[in-house]
Amino acid sequence: MDCTFCLDCVHACPHENVGVTSRLPGSELMTDTLRSGIGYFSRRKDIGALVIVFVFGALVNAFGMVSPVYAVEAWLGKVISTTLKAPVLGIIFAAFLILAPLILLGGAAWTARKLSGRKSTMGTMALRYSYALAPLGLGMWLAHYGFHFFTGILTIVPVTQATLASLGINILGGPFWTWTGIASRFVQPIELGFLVLGFAGSLTVAHHLAQEDCPERPIRVFAPWFACCAIIGAASVWLMFQPMEMRAMLMGG
Repeated sequence: MDCTFCLDCVHACPHENVGVTSRLPGSELMTDTLRSGIGYFSRRKDIGALVIVFVFGALVNAFGMVSPVYAVEAWLGKVISTTLKAPVLGIIFAAFLILAPLILLGGAAWTARKLSGRKSTMGTMALRYSYALAPLGLGMWLAHYGFHFFTGILTIVPVTQATLASLGINILGGPFWTWTGIASRFVQPIELGFLVLGFAGSLTVAHHLAQEDCPERPIRVFAPWFACCAIIGAASVWLMFQPMEMRAMLMGG
């Protein structure tokens, strides 16, 4: 989190004291040490807010591209008596990016605080454990855009053929517009793999933080955050199995 690859450290310590090495993904989220550039994670509400938007933004982004969103939009339009899309979309965004985080993170923080008997506030605990959701959010983004990538990976062939043909170069023939990509039934296991890896990463981070906060009974802190991750993970799996609609984003009617 501190490194911007400016390489000033190489000039400061030129005697083989600095290296760019690999490490376990997500390991930096497991510790709340003082960092030279950003301080403590648990005190950075701005970074915590970014993590929350990153995670729940993955859900609303995917929800805006599946069939059930039309039914929800129609129902909300009737409830608030409007045919305008802006207020309906505003409610959907608020539900995913404000209401859902408040309920899930607030509920998990309150439960963990009660079970563990810790004196920290709900806000402090929610902020500390919000970073544990980052791997799950990453898994959702990879699963979602992995679907688009793999199901359309072969379209580069007909697009290239059509481009060359428009320039009068027909050496590649075609274009073969039936070439699209891998069938969705073969892509779904890849999507599930991304989600499982993200879920496992979030549980690992949450459990490590729980062991630090309550070493005598870490399960009391970990259990509510396990439930929080499980709900987000289940929602992610449900979204991945919904029929995909052909529109670029939530705002595109």
